[in-house]
Amino acid sequence: MTNTKPDEELQRRIADAFQRHPQLDARDILVKVRGDLVELGGYVRNFTEKRLAEKIVRDVPGVSVIAEDLQLKVPDCDTGTDPDIARGVAAMLRAPDCADVQAVVHDRIVILSGRMESAESRTELERRVRGVTGVRAVDSRVQVTGESRSRAG
Repeated sequence: MTNTKPDEELQRRIADAFQRHPQLDARDILVKVRGDLVELGGYVRNFTEKRLAEKIVRDVPGVSVIAEDLQLKVPDCDTGTDPDIARGVAAMLRAPDCADVQAVVHDRIVILSGRMESAESRTELERRVRGVTGVRAVDSRVQVTGESRSRAG
């Protein structure tokens, strides 16, 4: 059984250390702490960021072991990563008519679920999500709850 308080404190210190290094874009870095073991996952832009993230974590007191599984993402590629796609979809879901819609992104496939008032709104959301860079497919499980449901069927 792990002691979560010290783990949370170490995770906070790592996040603070990342923030003190503006040359590192840590938005897509996932940090998992278990005791003195720190697992790094997610994406960085280049090899320099990969080494910098590792060095920053190594310099945080309390870290003894680092399991580094950071992946390089190619910034000028036309295929976005899951976190890139999730950010794009999240921006769309901030629209008032999407308040009851959730999304999961896995392997560049977006799964939409929840409820919307009209079939037209659902179709428009699906179209916009397909336009996000890197999206391979959209699996829409959004249910229509408004009057236009009968016209869409």
